[in-house]
Amino acid sequence: MLGIALILGAFSAWPNTQAEAASKYSTFDKVSVKGPVIPGLSGDKEWVPQGLAVVPSKNWVITSHYWGGSGSTATAIAITSTTTKKRIKTLYLYESSTKKHTGHAGGLAVSKSNLWIASGKTVYKIPLSTLSSKKDYSNVVMKGYPLGHKASYATYAEGVLWVGEYMDGEDVGKKMCDPGPKGRAYAYKLNSKDDLPSKPKAAYSWVTPDRVQGMSITKNRALYSQSCGRSNSSKLLIYTRGAWGKQISSLTMPPMSEGIALYGSQLYTNFESGARKYANGSMPLKNMYIIYTSKLKM
Repeated sequence: MLGIALILGAFSAWPNTQAEAASKYSTFDKVSVKGPVIPGLSGDKEWVPQGLAVVPSKNWVITSHYWGGSGSTATAIAITSTTTKKRIKTLYLYESSTKKHTGHAGGLAVSKSNLWIASGKTVYKIPLSTLSSKKDYSNVVMKGYPLGHKASYATYAEGVLWVGEYMDGEDVGKKMCDPGPKGRAYAYKLNSKDDLPSKPKAAYSWVTPDRVQGMSITKNRALYSQSCGRSNSSKLLIYTRGAWGKQISSLTMPPMSEGIALYGSQLYTNFESGARKYANGSMPLKNMYIIYTSKLKM
């Protein structure tokens, strides 16, 4: 069984030699495979990948992307086939028929019949049927539900939409990417129509690690994607479930991991390091990666 080293301190920088790099990420290489190409990273495009969600019934993996260049380009979602690994369509996010959404859209989650997008301090909803009907490169209007906290990432499990807040040293007067206070993930119970009230209130919340970019939940575990900085290793943190979950293990990953989502025993993982905005980073990745959770210490 592959052992997963526990976090002993702050994130460490990318090593200077390929040999050191191979050693640093050897376990990651053993438990994962390269997945589909992340849309929007070719040529001179300025898209920055963020959230990730899967729709098993449609064989979709959906990723969110904000525009990292100048101008006011609407944030987008891209739908990719998990079978062919080809992009199916890209849709531009709007808050109304005329108002573009330009937030980071850091979190995606799929419930029974809806896609949920966490961005700013709001969670937005788009019916999956709407996504199916839209043509490539068209606009889609979302319905927003304001929250009383940062909406940095999202996941869905057992009738509950989870929306979490990213926290790092900057939240307590330190530098960005410094270790910071614990974060929190808020649980919003969806009703029988797979929806939220106009002013949602969390039923409960869990304390999370700091610097969380994505979350996924199994029957017994909570998985967190923890990262910050283009030259700092990421971590996949495996915790027990609950308001005060305890760390079980961790997996060291390449820099800038973002959204994660379970597709059976496969954990799809998004990275933002391949964006032009981070071209000088230590390990730019242009693909999603698929981690086999059966090979992890869970």
